[in-house]
Amino acid sequence: MKKNRYPGLIAVILLIAALFVPTYIALISYRKTAKTPPDVSAAETLEISDRNGVTYRFDDTNDAGASGIRKIFSNMTKKAELIDALPDPLRDERYFRVTFLLDEPKTYKFFFSLTSDSYIEDSAAKAYRLAREEVTPFLATPYANSLYAASKLPSLYQDGEKKVEILPETVEWHYRAGSGQFFTLPDGSAAVASAKQHVVSDGSFLFPYSELPGSPDSSYAKVYGADGSLIYDGKFEQLSGTLNVQKNTSYTLALTASWFEVSSRDYYGTLTYSVIVDVNAPARFSLSAASAIRGGVALLTAENAADPSKITFSSSPALTYEGKEVTPVFYSDGNTSRALIVMDPALPSASYTFTLTYGAVTQTLTLTTDTSRYNSYRGGYESDAKNAATTHSPEALSALTELLSSLAKNSAKTPLWSGKFTEVVSQPSYALGYGHSCKIRATGETYENRAVEYNLAKGTDVPAAADGVVAYVGYLDYPGKFVVIDHGLGLMTVYLHMGEYTVETGAQVKAGDVIGTTGDSGYIMKAGVSHASLYAVGGCAICPYDLQEQGLPVD
Repeated sequence: MKKNRYPGLIAVILLIAALFVPTYIALISYRKTAKTPPDVSAAETLEISDRNGVTYRFDDTNDAGASGIRKIFSNMTKKAELIDALPDPLRDERYFRVTFLLDEPKTYKFFFSLTSDSYIEDSAAKAYRLAREEVTPFLATPYANSLYAASKLPSLYQDGEKKVEILPETVEWHYRAGSGQFFTLPDGSAAVASAKQHVVSDGSFLFPYSELPGSPDSSYAKVYGADGSLIYDGKFEQLSGTLNVQKNTSYTLALTASWFEVSSRDYYGTLTYSVIVDVNAPARFSLSAASAIRGGVALLTAENAADPSKITFSSSPALTYEGKEVTPVFYSDGNTSRALIVMDPALPSASYTFTLTYGAVTQTLTLTTDTSRYNSYRGGYESDAKNAATTHSPEALSALTELLSSLAKNSAKTPLWSGKFTEVVSQPSYALGYGHSCKIRATGETYENRAVEYNLAKGTDVPAAADGVVAYVGYLDYPGKFVVIDHGLGLMTVYLHMGEYTVETGAQVKAGDVIGTTGDSGYIMKAGVSHASLYAVGGCAICPYDLQEQGLPVD
């Protein structure tokens, strides 16, 4: 018999091979398990945060059915198939965040679909496709409610602009899942009021629902007074016309809204609300007069309208100023808002119908042009050609208009004036009136004057026309040295062609206080003219005669 010459070598080879067997087994196992997420079947606790951010926790201490949900997710992960990457459209989609609490928590993103494939992504951004037959059991649980549009509750808002949402106190909501089965929305899946809600309503109980899933089939309301007495018990849609609110009053509204179970819909349920409603008295709009002179102003007052942004205003025909449409600006003073209406100086006569709304109130007012008291247009004056090209250019004129428009944005919200506006002197020597025709000899240009010109000696004291705050002191090409006084509500007086100032910006002045002296700076319309006064609302120059002769009553 021939002896084996290498018994030691064979033994060594067999030993080495035996040593590598576990490695081969591990490699084979790795190649198999790398195609699926790690096994999470041993997790005793599962946390699911759905697409709306609602979190559910499943463990045997608080849910008898927790093992069933854990098994559904464990089966999904076991049969998931490794893919190169998530489909691109899913990158912007909402997902379920699912955490398996093992020795070390494992968290995945689950992208569920009701109509196509579903996917998961692990913390290392590895993506897997889920087997549809393993996804279906989860879609047939109430914890998948965020995937179904019918599970979303209707939203109740304080007003149509949807600025304040009112949350229900109790929720009983049922929705149809893809299987056709109706599920009850789990506790904690919908936002509910944690404390008594408090809203302010303008003259009504208008609380519209969002368009989807639509208005309730039945809405029943009870309203309690501040003393707890029941003052209304009936249909919610009839409530607004039943309560006659004439002063600011606080109520408690208890509302029950129901959507019935009908075959054509995928939802039904009942929501209850309880909210304290501070109902403001209805808005009331009024004008200071039924007419105003051409180029003059009228005061529009909106009582019980604290928020000017909620006032809607329209005019027929549209309000204009020298051919351009203008919109009155409302200034709020506590519970009252006010605006000045400017009558177009370019229109010899006009009648306007204003339609105003605030909360549940809609009201119309009429304002006409009164030409009987108007100082009619005259012509014949020729302006001095001095510096006309520079000081009366379109750029120079617009610079003052833009400044006044900008200053009006910070105008006092309350009227600072009282009584009549005073002129420069008690017996002025007029050079040129508002609306009079002017001609620039150097250019042949004609225009209508929007200020009032006076013949005064240089160095004459210039008094403030009414109480107010100095809004601007400075120099521009057209007015020269000038002072602007804000009288509130956008109304300002402008003192042109001054020689010296005696006030500073921000100073409070009374009617008659000296603010400077006359001069001849800026554009002088007529030789010898040394002062001019201009009244403006916003950037619109107005006729001052009514303000000087009659004043403008505030209330």
